[in-house]
Amino acid sequence: MGEKEFKAGDEILLSTVEHHSNLIPWQMIAAATGAKLQFIPVTADGLLDTTNLDQLLTRKTKMVAITAMSNALGSLSSR
Repeated sequence: MGEKEFKAGDEILLSTVEHHSNLIPWQMIAAATGAKLQFIPVTADGLLDTTNLDQLLTRKTKMVAITAMSNALGSLSSR
């Protein structure tokens, strides 16, 4: 997906442990289009905290891009 698929108000959902290769391109698209980045937090043990996922994933969510395994923490996205 590129800039032409996004508009102001769209949301891109990432995790807080994304590698720059999955963060910087979305930051650039958000800056160019007015889309907003949203982040799924991680627990103390490095797992995705999906407790509030139903509030983060909305009708405005245009893209969800999360890593399967953190290169920094070595943790998987799910248990």
